[in-house]
Amino acid sequence: MARSKKAWEIEGFDSAQVIFSAQVPQGALSEKAAIELLQRLAARHLTPSEIVGASLRRNERGYLSLLEPRISADVERYVVSVGENPHYTARVQHGKNKSRT
Repeated sequence: MARSKKAWEIEGFDSAQVIFSAQVPQGALSEKAAIELLQRLAARHLTPSEIVGASLRRNERGYLSLLEPRISADVERYVVSVGENPHYTARVQHGKNKSRT
């Protein structure tokens, strides 16, 4: 019996349309690195001013939450989302179980 390997499934969406998809072994990216990857991908769609605003501390005047990670986790799944439209997600996928939730 083959051992189940976990992977990050990285996807980008423009509205409901998938614009990017990649799989990365979970051991190749920490949670922090996965979030930073999503932030880099989402920042490609921002203006320089929006990137500056999103890089400020949360309590600073001019702060924008455009690159703030949103985490949804429960027993069966772990999903991180960054961006508005387009937005990018990273979810931990368990081997053969590739159902979308």
